[in-house]
Amino acid sequence: MENSENFQPLAIFTGNAKIGQVMGGVQALTLTPQDLSSPTSLQMALTRIMDSIAKLSTSEPQKKWVADIRFTDGMGNQVSFAVDLGPMPPLEAKEYKARIIVELLKDEPPALEGTR
Repeated sequence: MENSENFQPLAIFTGNAKIGQVMGGVQALTLTPQDLSSPTSLQMALTRIMDSIAKLSTSEPQKKWVADIRFTDGMGNQVSFAVDLGPMPPLEAKEYKARIIVELLKDEPPALEGTR
């Protein structure tokens, strides 16, 4: 396997990060384009969301900090993803600049232990 020092960043993007708290377990409270593709898909998504809300109401809420990171990719598309920061104390500010580094790595199968 090649050393990661040999890889140079393919692209470096700059974006914005908003820091905030979310309740643990709310990951199922999302809608995707597939959820809106038919009335049945929407009903299944709403059922999933209602089940998640019911579970949240019966358990102790666990808050965690996340960074909502947004940037524009090389094709001009808006990209958004979240980074779980864990149960850390709040940072000084609510907004930061984010640096996104892209490297391409070889996809090699892991070596079996005991073989050479």
